[in-house]
Amino acid sequence: VIPNMSATWRDCFSDLRRKFQPLLWSELHPILEALIRASTDVSNRESSNFDDVSLLSELLSNTDIADANAADARLCAIKLMRNLCAGVPRNQRHFLQIGAPDKIVSLMRSLLNDHSLGWNRNQLLTAALQFLGNLCTSFPEGQVAVWELCYPRLFGSVMECGVCEAADVCCMVIHVCTLNNMERRMQLCSLTMDSSDIMATPTGNHVIAAILHSMASTTHSEWIIILLEALVQAVPLSHLYSCLEPHPQALVTLITFICTRLTSGVCGVLTRENTLFIAHHYNHVSSVMLDAGGEKLNPLHSGGEQDFSRCQELSVFKSSLGLLCHFSSFEECLVYLQCDLSVTETTLALLKHLATLDGSVASVKHRTKLSNVSPTGREEKHPLFAVKTNLVRLVANLCYQCPAVQMKVNETESIPLILNQCNIDHYNPYIMQWTVFAVRNLCVDNPTNQAFIARLEQQGVVEAAKLLEYGCVVAMGDDGKMKCLRTVCGTKND
Repeated sequence: VIPNMSATWRDCFSDLRRKFQPLLWSELHPILEALIRASTDVSNRESSNFDDVSLLSELLSNTDIADANAADARLCAIKLMRNLCAGVPRNQRHFLQIGAPDKIVSLMRSLLNDHSLGWNRNQLLTAALQFLGNLCTSFPEGQVAVWELCYPRLFGSVMECGVCEAADVCCMVIHVCTLNNMERRMQLCSLTMDSSDIMATPTGNHVIAAILHSMASTTHSEWIIILLEALVQAVPLSHLYSCLEPHPQALVTLITFICTRLTSGVCGVLTRENTLFIAHHYNHVSSVMLDAGGEKLNPLHSGGEQDFSRCQELSVFKSSLGLLCHFSSFEECLVYLQCDLSVTETTLALLKHLATLDGSVASVKHRTKLSNVSPTGREEKHPLFAVKTNLVRLVANLCYQCPAVQMKVNETESIPLILNQCNIDHYNPYIMQWTVFAVRNLCVDNPTNQAFIARLEQQGVVEAAKLLEYGCVVAMGDDGKMKCLRTVCGTKND
């Protein structure tokens, strides 16, 4: 028995059919709502026949989306169609046979071009996508039909329409269509142009970029996360990076997503191929940063902190460095990174350049705002925030039980460079701890590096400009210990 009604499931469909000709929207609506509630029972769904499915499909063709009552009835009809597809292959085949996917897609195109329906439009889009998702689930013929109708234009339009719920459900449809289908997954990473439209934007990468932009701007991201997890574990990162090359901000979002999942223990991306690729990509973006004397790494060169923070190249570089640090934390990846000494050389070159900028190569006399012992709360907004920390972290990991990397650091005269990073720097949190770890890994089972550090002698006290601002200087006492002296009226008082 239908909940809240005395009629049976079959009687309700009979009533629906009688009310359909002529169209009585006010009377159709309660019948459809009752059927939606009853369709949660799988036995009711299984009792539906071809005529029931045809009736609902016909209802879609005879409603005007500009008519509020008709739109409400159509929404109920789509929700009922969605439910009838769930776990009932026969209903899925019936909907496919009568061309329901074509009608749904046609409706969605109309909705995407009409913003006047407000919230009802959003509900219609979401319900239509849910129907397509249920139609595809465990039904290969439905997946083929939906993919041909929606990829790439409709998928891209939905992801960019601004309806968060619809965008997330759209990712569910894409996930179902691409599940265990490598060909379609690779299509998503394609730069191929649509031959039917010479002015078209790239197809697959346009959809992927839209998905990543949507994830960065919405809290409704359950299916976006599921889809991206499946993609990064199945598709080589080289393909994903290549398709996102025209979309640097989307690439940064992807890299950030991978870092987050690695932190959460999702490690399907940790392959030899991916490790070698991200090492190559890191070397490439780093060389771009170091070109022209490393001017792109100087925040003062680009007209100030705000201008420099918008540099997309720097964003890609920082995220690539962070991802490589994550990879180097896994032993199965570290061995490949240690074999490629170019990664070590690049990292030391970057660290040396940044240390030159802030004065930590030889002194702290001319420190810029890259280093600051007084936190202001704005440090994380700095364009080079935590970059030096990650460089030292990467060196520390690369040196772990690897004599070749240990000696490369020595041969490039970079041990003093590493030691000089052992300071408190609010623009580079935990840099002191990573420096200590790096020194430890440089010296383990390496007498040469141990002897080098043992031979270092105290040269004196470096002038600390920051302390001078507060009227203080640091001096060495007769006992060899450092003392902080306050300057008052030209005299120093202990």
